[in-house]
Amino acid sequence: MKIIDLKLVFTTLLFIFVFISGIMLSKYGRPLNIVLFTIHKVVSLLALILTIIVIYNLLRGVDLKITYCSMILVTSIFFISAIVTGGLLSIERMTNNLILISHKVLSLLTLISIAVTVYFFINLKV
Repeated sequence: MKIIDLKLVFTTLLFIFVFISGIMLSKYGRPLNIVLFTIHKVVSLLALILTIIVIYNLLRGVDLKITYCSMILVTSIFFISAIVTGGLLSIERMTNNLILISHKVLSLLTLISIAVTVYFFINLKV
């Protein structure tokens, strides 16, 4: 396994942790557990930064097919949307069912999209 493969797998594990900690946050309800909430946000930020670094290193000097670029774009849109809806959920007076459902769906779509993207990138023949 190449070092870039390990970074992709580690990044995926971070996203899985973010997903699980988000589920735990929703189970505890309000008021939010501040320790778990902080860990959830910090790991989300770490996953985002590591993802940007890994993608930058992976794409440097590589001519990718439009399929891979599309997968990166779709995953990025899902992740950014999940961050925005998560931020809205953290504001007490902004919480409503539409935002909550959107955040849950976008988080799941992000996780699935990351898994599919990582699978294709690991099997990428450059």
